[in-house]
Amino acid sequence: MSSIICTCDSPVKHLGLPNCSDAIGILLRPILVPTYKADGTLNFVDTTSTISTSAFWDALQYNTDHTARYYPLPANMEDVQTPKGETVYQEFPSGRKSYVRDGVRTFMATLPEKPAKLVGKLKSKGCSKFSVFFIDSNGALVGIEKTIGKLYPMPIADNTLNSIYNFATDTTVPMVMLQWEFDTSIQDEQIAIINASDIGVDLLTEFNGKTDTNISQVPAARSTTTFSVDIYNDYGTAKTKLPVEGLVTADFTVYNVTDSTSETLTSATEDPLIPGRYAFVLSGAETATDILRLGLSTTDAAKPFDDGTWSDVAIALQ
Repeated sequence: MSSIICTCDSPVKHLGLPNCSDAIGILLRPILVPTYKADGTLNFVDTTSTISTSAFWDALQYNTDHTARYYPLPANMEDVQTPKGETVYQEFPSGRKSYVRDGVRTFMATLPEKPAKLVGKLKSKGCSKFSVFFIDSNGALVGIEKTIGKLYPMPIADNTLNSIYNFATDTTVPMVMLQWEFDTSIQDEQIAIINASDIGVDLLTEFNGKTDTNISQVPAARSTTTFSVDIYNDYGTAKTKLPVEGLVTADFTVYNVTDSTSETLTSATEDPLIPGRYAFVLSGAETATDILRLGLSTTDAAKPFDDGTWSDVAIALQ
């Protein structure tokens, strides 16, 4: 796609600059954002709203709508490169050149000492249309301003997001490599920021998104009023996954699939000897053949964990 430099009715822009302008720092952290919401509208940050509260940013990283949720990557990338290819011109026999389009900008970065499992999670974003904000070394949010009052994430070109894992060597640590091409619709003059002072939250340290989690039932510990499950994330070893610890009764919901009713928990207690193993007690006895489904509530402690795969696990009573 050609970038439009001007049209016949475009006013001539002036080149004066203010004495003090906000420069973009080193790009330290990408935040992947679905380009479109479920209703087909673009995701953006409305800079005319109150954005300087934790509640505003939590609503983005923990949004129940996956198409409106923000997905921050680990902070402190290394060897960040955003080179832009040479401008394309058509050259005529006379030697005259005509502008065709801007060169394509590429993003490349290294995530040192990150697990190989992250590669698959990054690649999964390449299956849909995604865009990206950046957090720079000044704590500012970097995007593009196409309309005053709205900061949009920069669209990533379709089918260009890729990630690979590099093993450690005698002189290097293990690394996850990340790269993509930006969509050619982005014009350099659209690049804009929201200053850290206007954000009010440290997006480098206080904006970590959700973690995928899984459950498995402990068959031996069940009755018509009790059951136990192990809760863990995708990371760890092939034998031992990292447990999800510290949750309490208020962090869970239970639904009776057989009867299509929500159930009340009396307690959810983590095993002091087996981290991530929780014993649940229901307020009333269920039919032994009923199937239950466990989920996470919307408490602050539960929000950082995603229970998207839990619905695949049927909790059987006995």
